[in-house]
Amino acid sequence: MSFLGDVYPLQLEILQGISPTEDPKEQSWFLCVASDEQGTDACRGPARRAGHVAVVVDRRLFISGGACGTQYYGKGKWYILDTDAPPVIDVAAAPVCADSVRRVMSEYLNNEQFSDVSFLVEGRRLMAHRMLLTLFSDYFRRAFACGMRETFEPDIVIEDVSYDTFYALLEFIYTGKLRLSQTQQGDVCFLMGLLRAADQFCVDCVKQLCEKHLSLAVDEENVEVFLNEAERFQALQLVQYCEWFQRQQDWERPGGGCRAGHAQLARRWKLTSLEAPMSEEGPMSEENGMD
Repeated sequence: MSFLGDVYPLQLEILQGISPTEDPKEQSWFLCVASDEQGTDACRGPARRAGHVAVVVDRRLFISGGACGTQYYGKGKWYILDTDAPPVIDVAAAPVCADSVRRVMSEYLNNEQFSDVSFLVEGRRLMAHRMLLTLFSDYFRRAFACGMRETFEPDIVIEDVSYDTFYALLEFIYTGKLRLSQTQQGDVCFLMGLLRAADQFCVDCVKQLCEKHLSLAVDEENVEVFLNEAERFQALQLVQYCEWFQRQQDWERPGGGCRAGHAQLARRWKLTSLEAPMSEEGPMSEENGMD
C-alpha cells in the first residue's frame, strides 16, 4: 500500500532533458522545467503543498505537482533540493575599532610622520608604525617582540610580494577596509598573491576576503590549481569550496547524475498526471535558498 506523501527512490537512467532555470552553484533549491515549456520564472523553492510527487535521486530530492487549497501546481515543473549545497565562505569582521580612531589611523598610511619602521618592496619604500602593525598582525607582533635582526635594519626588505599586494595589506590594517579595483577583483593572480601574503603576515580578514573572491573564479580548468594553493596556505574555506565544486563535476558527468535522463521524466509526468492545467504559483511560504 502506498500513500501520496511517500518518498520513493528513482532510477538515475530515467532522468534527462529538463533544464534548470537557476544555477545549482548558487543555491540549494533550483527549478527544472520541461525543455518545451516557455516563460517559467526561476524561484528559490516550492510553495507549501500536499499530494505532490517526491523522489530521491542520489543526493537530490525532486518535488513536483500537488496542491494547496484551490491552488493546483502545474505539471512539467520539478523543484530540486540539492543536499550538497555550495559552502558559504564566511568573512570575519575587521578588528573592532572606533570610527574616529580609524579615520585618524588612515591618515598615517604610508605617512612619514611618527613612522618608526619602513618596508622596501620591489624597490619602493612604504612607511609604517610598529604599534599599529602589532595591534592587527600576529606576525609583526612576534617579529618586533622577539627582536628579529631584520627589524633593526633601516628598511625591512619584503621579498616575493608585489608592492600593490603589500600596500593592500597595510591599507587594510590602517583603514579596516580592503579597497580593490575592479581589475584587481577579477585578477586571479593578484588575488592568489594577496591570499599568500595575508597568510604569511597573519591578516586573517584579508585572507578570508580573498577566499571569497577566488571562489567566484573556480572553474573546471583551474579547480585543481586552486585546491592545491588553498591547501598550501591553509585557506580551509576555499579548500571546502573546491572540493564541493569537484563533487559537482562528478555528479554532472554522463551517467553520474542529474543530466542523465530528464526528458523521459518530463514525458512520464505529463502522461500520468491527473492535475488541472498548470496555474501560476503564489508567493512562497518557505525558502531554503543560498544567499
